[in-house]
Formats: sequence, C-alpha cells, structure tokens
Amino acid sequence: MDPLTIFPESLEFQDVRQNQGYCQTLTLTNELHTAVAFRIRPSNGDRFKVEPATLTIPAGEHREVQVTLRLSKPLARKKGGAPHRDTFHIKSDFFERNYNVLFTPLGAGDKKNDGP
Repeated sequence: MDPLTIFPESLEFQDVRQNQGYCQTLTLTNELHTAVAFRIRPSNGDRFKVEPATLTIPAGEHREVQVTLRLSKPLARKKGGAPHRDTFHIKSDFFERNYNVLFTPLGAGDKKNDGP
C-alpha cells in the first residue's frame, strides 16, 4: 500500500501563456495509521507555487493543495509540441516521492511553429 494517494495522478496544464497564472488542485490522502507531516517542493520554484507547501494530514484523512503555474519567461519549444515536465518532491519522515507536472506553452504544437 502506498502511504500517500495523490489525485489526480499527474497535473497537466495546456496552452499556457507567459505571465498568466494557472491553478489546479491536488488532493492528498494519508493512507497510514498515523499523522504525517510533509513538505512539497517543486523542482522549479520560479514557475510553480504550492500552497500549503508544508502540511500535516491526520491518519486516513485528506487535504487539498493548490498548485499555481506562472511562466515569467519564454520557453524553448519542444520538438513536435511535446509538453515540458517538472517534478515535485514530496518528503516526510516516512517516505519520499516524486510527482510529475506537465505543461505545454500556447502554440507549442502548431505546425507553423515546429520549424522546417
């Protein structure tokens, strides 16, 4: 049994514009028989904000966490419009886990922007 259930299994932001905020919610469920305190740290703190970033979830309960994405500078396009990926690190005294977040800048999949 996984000590922490995260819903959805991954986040995906599409058609992301520079300097606009995009927010989604994660639901974290503590599957252990004891309270768990942990910290969520995005690999790129300039792009992502997590609130709350530290929290304690009692045994068998769940909490919601808000994830906000804001691109402050343009990103290089990925070939074929593939999404960019960032990883969030979730750490407690009982476990460590990575969580993937995908995002696609606006126009990344346009044929005219894919190059020759």
